This record gives sequence, C-alpha cells and structure tokens, in this order.
Amino acid sequence: MERKDTARIVAEKIVEVWDELLNSEVVGIPHLVGRISSDGGEVEMSLVFFDEPTYERIIEDGCVSFTFPLEVKDPKELFMSLLKFIREGTTPSILEPGEKIKELLRRI
Repeated sequence: MERKDTARIVAEKIVEVWDELLNSEVVGIPHLVGRISSDGGEVEMSLVFFDEPTYERIIEDGCVSFTFPLEVKDPKELFMSLLKFIREGTTPSILEPGEKIKELLRRI
C-alpha cells in the first residue's frame, strides 16, 4: 500500500476519533492510541483518556505504535501533528508556566 493511501486512512480514522471525542464525556486529557503497519495495510486508532499528556512512539516489527495527546483545535491540525510525530518523533514544544524564553520569538 502506498504512503498516500496510508495518509488517507489515517485521516479517516482521525475524523472518526474526532467525532467520538465530540460525543464523549471528557474525563482527563484525550489521547490517540494507535498502531500503523509498515506497509500501511493496517491502521488502528482509539480514543483514550489519561491524567497527564503522554507522548510515546515505538517502532518494532515493521509497525509504529503511538500514544499522542489531542491538544489541538481541529482534526486537520491533529493530522499534521500526528504525522510529524510518527515520522520524526518530535513533540510540539510547549512553554510551561515560569519557563524562560531563551531567544526572540520573532524578529521585527
């Protein structure tokens, strides 16, 4: 299966999970927990709630398993963030209260 097909399947699964989230009672921080086979033929995703944001990416036996918090405002943003996390293992940078900014946020 091509990457394009895998991305489409992931997008469809995200829409399903997003609809589930909108119709659920939120009891914690919502997360996507899933697994994608290396050939993209198998894509599984579930909505799970945790007390703390949890980022986890495990690559083994030709599959990527992941746990990713839904800290975004829409499914498109979730799709882009999740794909970046799966491909690169990078998490969104979050400023914590009291954290010092070490460089200019943008140049004027």
